[in-house]
Amino acid sequence: MAHDYEAQRLGTFESFALMGQGLPERALVAFQFVAEDIKPDFRAAEKALVLAGFTVRIDPAEGMLEALVGPVGLTAAEVWRWERLATEAVVGLEFWPDGWEVE
Repeated sequence: MAHDYEAQRLGTFESFALMGQGLPERALVAFQFVAEDIKPDFRAAEKALVLAGFTVRIDPAEGMLEALVGPVGLTAAEVWRWERLATEAVVGLEFWPDGWEVE
């Protein structure tokens, strides 16, 4: 099944709108991904994300990884640009987006 980037984009823009005012102009953003596979290839996902410009945190016990970038401008369009890039790097490795947060 193909990943629905448009639904993901809409979710990101909705989440951003709900955050309202008060966000800093720039910040570190962490994008969370969960492994669909029972034995995920964390190293391949980490390599793909690093090549795309991210720092990576891995939690194998939870089957999760985070792709961190920043500080970047905190606009919906900028967050989505980085989120799409991270998703494209790992979705083919069976990691699926599970949200993002400002750190």
